[in-house]
Amino acid sequence: MRQEQRHTQEQELGKEITKKWMIPVFPNWFPYNNMVFDGHLKVGKYAGVKTRSWQWDYRGPVLFYNSLRTEKRATQVYEYENDRREHKVIIGIADIVESRPLTIDEAKQMLANFNNMPLASVEQIIKNLRKEGYFLDEIIYNFYDFGPYVAPYRGFGFFFQNLRRFETYVPFNWPSGPVKPIFINTKENPQLVKQLKLVGYDIESKSLPMDLARLEVSRVPATGQISVLEKVIRNASAKKERVIVILNNERAAEDLSEYLNELGLNTRYFHTEIAQKHREQIVKEFEKNGTAVVIAANTIEELPRVTTVVIIDADKDRGLRNEGQLAYYSSLAIKRVVICADKLSATIRSVFPQLK
Repeated sequence: MRQEQRHTQEQELGKEITKKWMIPVFPNWFPYNNMVFDGHLKVGKYAGVKTRSWQWDYRGPVLFYNSLRTEKRATQVYEYENDRREHKVIIGIADIVESRPLTIDEAKQMLANFNNMPLASVEQIIKNLRKEGYFLDEIIYNFYDFGPYVAPYRGFGFFFQNLRRFETYVPFNWPSGPVKPIFINTKENPQLVKQLKLVGYDIESKSLPMDLARLEVSRVPATGQISVLEKVIRNASAKKERVIVILNNERAAEDLSEYLNELGLNTRYFHTEIAQKHREQIVKEFEKNGTAVVIAANTIEELPRVTTVVIIDADKDRGLRNEGQLAYYSSLAIKRVVICADKLSATIRSVFPQLK
């Protein structure tokens, strides 16, 4: 029964990869998206920042859509021409890499960006208003109350990298009602597919299940994987993080666990040949951080999500059967996946195209 359940989950994740031509469209008034792609909304190391009053946990690619509405002040300060061709179009794609409240310094920089003012001028205005008794947050997020200004939303910042502007904007009919991002099937829009390919975004390979898109993914040669694994485990243990190591057979899991324990590392092996009661005890200890590492073979259904997942011999034919299985194993990771493989198999490239 568990094996059937695992295969079903693998198949579902495999389907998710193939259907992840679904990319969210992020709407905004003109000219805010243009300002992002023109470099006017840079903050710190980020290529662009937008603010919203609501939180969104998504990380990954988003399409930028210009709505019918216009922010006149921003148009004036950056001298944009409010042409009808700038509206109801998708103008490019970028990656959301972070979402969180702005720091005070970031919020000040956003004020400077929005209003095309030197940061020093913004800080002087804030200083003067503070002397009049206004609170800092009140000034920043209600900046429009103190002059012909634009202000960021009080709430969350969405931080972007990898900006790619389309050569030709793609017409898009935004449905009535939603004001938050919506997912669309890019394959149903040939113009959009063409523009994505022109900017180097291959929807056939780069789209990942949402959870996988957030992960730090690296590859190490299988020939030196055990020494690398030892370093990964020691680093994780120092940070009190948990690791799951996945192998392709039970005996290999037992041997690796024994070897690592001899090195002073706290590991347990885990597979279906172990009695159910004993497996439950291993999971219980692991969840309480009594065990730093679990070496798993052929089964992960009972295991919790962890910071790091290491997949041993990921390029071997007897190992990962398909994209669904690799995605399924990787979905246990909260932060990072380490792929141990001498070569990038078609399966690995399909699930993690960012690996070179």
